[in-house]
Amino acid sequence: MSGFVSGSGGSLPSSDTAGTEKPTYRNLLRNRAFAALFAGHAVSMTGDFVASVALATWIFQTTRSAFLTSVAISLAFVPSLISVPVVPWVVRRFKPRGSLLLSAFIPAVITAFLAMNLTNVWVTLTTMLIVGVFGAIYFGLRAAVLPEVLPQEDMYVAGRALLRISSQATLVVGSIAGGAFIMTLGVSEALLFNAATFVILAALVLVGVPGALKFSEHGEFEKDKDSVLTTVETILRTPGLVGVLLLGWLAPCFAISVDALAAPYLASTGRDPALLSLVIAASGAGMVAGDVAASRFLSSELRVRLILPAAVLFAGAPIVFLLQPNLGFTIAIVFFAGFGIMCLPGLDLLTIRLTPVAIRGTVLSVQFLVFLGIQGVAALVWGMLGSVFAPHVALSVIGALGIVFIAGVYVTIVRGAVDMRTVRGEVVVQA
Repeated sequence: MSGFVSGSGGSLPSSDTAGTEKPTYRNLLRNRAFAALFAGHAVSMTGDFVASVALATWIFQTTRSAFLTSVAISLAFVPSLISVPVVPWVVRRFKPRGSLLLSAFIPAVITAFLAMNLTNVWVTLTTMLIVGVFGAIYFGLRAAVLPEVLPQEDMYVAGRALLRISSQATLVVGSIAGGAFIMTLGVSEALLFNAATFVILAALVLVGVPGALKFSEHGEFEKDKDSVLTTVETILRTPGLVGVLLLGWLAPCFAISVDALAAPYLASTGRDPALLSLVIAASGAGMVAGDVAASRFLSSELRVRLILPAAVLFAGAPIVFLLQPNLGFTIAIVFFAGFGIMCLPGLDLLTIRLTPVAIRGTVLSVQFLVFLGIQGVAALVWGMLGSVFAPHVALSVIGALGIVFIAGVYVTIVRGAVDMRTVRGEVVVQA
C-alpha cells in the first residue's frame, strides 16, 4: 500500500503494490466498465456539443437576441449546480447501472421530442435545461462510481485524465459538426443526432457496467436527515481536503477567462473575432498535452509537487495580456498556459487519498458538478468585467487575482496538510 497516513482517509492501492496494473491507457480500456463509460462519454459529449452549437445558432437566427443566445450557452453549465443535491440522494439509494441508465435514456426521449416540436424559443430553453439536469446527474453519478470501477489509485488518476482529454477532443469535433449540421441538414437533425448518442450511451452502460457494482455509500439512505451536515463536518475536519477542493475549482475558473474574453480582445487589437477558434484550439492542445504528461509519465510525488506551480500557471497566465500580445504570441500564451492543467492529476490523487470512504461518492460527485457549473458562472462574471474595462486590462486583473487566490489557498490550507517526505516513493499526507 502507499504511504498514506490518515485516521479517516480512503486511499486506493497504488501501482507500487504487488499484483497491480500499470496505469496505461491500454490497461484502462481493458477494464470493461471503464471502457463503456469512456466510449459513452466520447459519443454523448460529441452529441452534446453538436446540439449546443446548433441550438445556439438557431436561437440567434430566430430571435437576433445576444442575451437569449448567451442563456442557451450557459445551459451547458447551470444544470451542474442544480443537480448537486440530487446526486448524493441517488447514490445512497440506487446501484450505478440502473441510475446511470435512466439518466442517459430519459434525455434521449426528451431530446427526440424537442427535435420534432422545435417552434417556441422559451419551450426550447426550458427543455434544454431539463435535459441538462439529467446529463449533469449522469456526470455526477459517473464521478461517484469511478473509484469503484478503477480501485487502483494510479489507474483512477489516469482514468480521470483520459476523460478530460476526451472532452477536449470532442469539443473540437462536436463544435465543427454542429456548424455542419446547421448548414447542411438543420437543427432538428442535430437534436435527433444528440438523442441517438444518448441511446448509445444508455446501451453502453447496460452492457458494460456490472449490475452488482455499488456506490461506496449505497444503502445509507437512512442517514439522509443528517447526511448533509455530517458530510460538511467531515470535509471540514479532514486536513487539507477543503483546500484541495478549492484549488480544483478555482484554477479552471480563472483559466476560462481567456476563452470568455478572447473574442473581444482580438477585436480590440484589430483582428477578426472569428479567430477565437484558433485560441480555443491552442488552449485545448496545451491541456491535452499537459494532462497526458502528468497522468502518464510523472510519479505520484511529482504530481503533488506540481500542484502549486501548475495551478499558478493555469490561473495566472492571463496577466500576460497586460502586454497586449499579437495573435501569434496570444496563441503561444494560451498553449503554454494549457499545461497548467497538470495541477489536476495531483489534486485528483490528493482528493481520493484524503476523502473518507464513507462520504467518497458524495464528495466526488459534488466536486465534479461544482467543477463544471462554477466555470459557467465565472465566464459570465469575466464577461461583465470585460464590458467595464478594456479586454487586456480585464484579463491582466483576472490573472493577478488568480495568482493571489491560488497561492493563498495553497499556503494557508493545503501546504500544512501535505508532507512532501516520502515513504517508498509515495507522498505522505499528514492527518
